[in-house]
Amino acid sequence: MSLALLLLLAQVSGPPTRVRLDDARRELSDLKYKEAARTLADVAQRPNLTRAEALEFYTTDGLCKAGLNDTAGARKSFGFALLLDPQFKLAGKPAPRVSTPFLEAKAWAKEHAPPDLTLSDKRDTGATWTLVFTVPPAETEFTNNVLFALTDGTGTREVELPIAQAGKLEVPADTSTRVTWKVRDTRGWTLSEGGPVALEPRVAPKPSLPPVATYLPRNVAQPQLGPTAPPPRRRVFTWISGGLSVLSAGAAVALGFFARDTQLSLISSMHDSSTANYLVERLRTESTLTNVSWIAAGAFLVAGVILFFVEGS
Repeated sequence: MSLALLLLLAQVSGPPTRVRLDDARRELSDLKYKEAARTLADVAQRPNLTRAEALEFYTTDGLCKAGLNDTAGARKSFGFALLLDPQFKLAGKPAPRVSTPFLEAKAWAKEHAPPDLTLSDKRDTGATWTLVFTVPPAETEFTNNVLFALTDGTGTREVELPIAQAGKLEVPADTSTRVTWKVRDTRGWTLSEGGPVALEPRVAPKPSLPPVATYLPRNVAQPQLGPTAPPPRRRVFTWISGGLSVLSAGAAVALGFFARDTQLSLISSMHDSSTANYLVERLRTESTLTNVSWIAAGAFLVAGVILFFVEGS
């Protein structure tokens, strides 16, 4: 239940990037270029966009800047979009203020390599694996770093390297490891992805000790064991109910703080009607979830007390 509440909280914490990109597209179709520019400026401040989201941002930003007669800005955004997707094309027959920077960006993109990190060699050095990559050139405000993810039996470990140092990666060869990677820009946006590369252990396992033989003398009476006492009852459901009560109470406290922040944001300054309606709806949802969490915490607590005596009898 607490997990569901946290998921609901994530949904009401603000419009996701996908929604904001859709808003910008809709504003462009309505020829509201300044409104679209403000929406895209909001998206530009967000970290960790996926490659698909980054591609849509640059294509939409290029169209928006072209509509505002910002030829240099449109050429730059179209150029980054073409590096991400060389097959990107403009729909229909665009006006010269759009087609001109796009054609200039297309010529620029042909002279620059896409932001792809390619595995070129895999060397077994005994104690380690050495992965050798073909590194894309660093572009200003574009290709910046590579985030490697190394997954083995203990979990996933991330290694971030500047693009200039990402040509070689050392991986211990004492366990099976799965390697993936993302090429990112300065904001953490994903420009390309690669892998997985599976690496098998190359360190010889330690020899196991031979089994120890045991011998029992013949004709020896085995001791008779008396009846064993039954194991004590475990209050499994009591602890489960108590844990759910604590989780629900924690969720209620967190949601209460979020509701308080939303209330302060609503009353501390003037808002337009759409923003005010959004904040009011968000405050109502957070308040409702807070009350539900407190009720759930109390119900689980009462159930835990009852189960404590029932399971112990």
